[in-house]
Amino acid sequence: MSDLEILTPTATEIVLQGETISVKQFKFMQFSKVAKIVQKMKVKLGDLDVKIETDTEGNKSLDLDYIKLVAECGDEIKDLCILVTGKDSAFIDTIEGDEGIALLTTIFEVNMDFFSQKILPMVLQAIQRISNRTMSGVL
Repeated sequence: MSDLEILTPTATEIVLQGETISVKQFKFMQFSKVAKIVQKMKVKLGDLDVKIETDTEGNKSLDLDYIKLVAECGDEIKDLCILVTGKDSAFIDTIEGDEGIALLTTIFEVNMDFFSQKILPMVLQAIQRISNRTMSGVL
């Protein structure tokens, strides 16, 4: 993401069922909803291998096991798609599989900073606190 994109984030457009949808960064008031959805996903997925890759031009992309994600977290994915697109449940239910994966990838990539700089550190800090308590005999 360029410095200009960080200062003035733009939407990424994706075509679903012939309709152009703008996927934007999460809004402030969406954070708690997104965090709850991601927390539910984390509980279900446990050790999902997620990698953030950076190409030679500095562009980031997400490498993760989408099959496991969809198999384990269908309801959470649907909630996230509804939240981000503003579309209803019926619309999300009827998008094609390849469009669904493209939408999910776009959501993660557009909001990668949110996931990598906000959610991931929170999860890692919680794990560290629990580990420290366990090691000190508190638990």
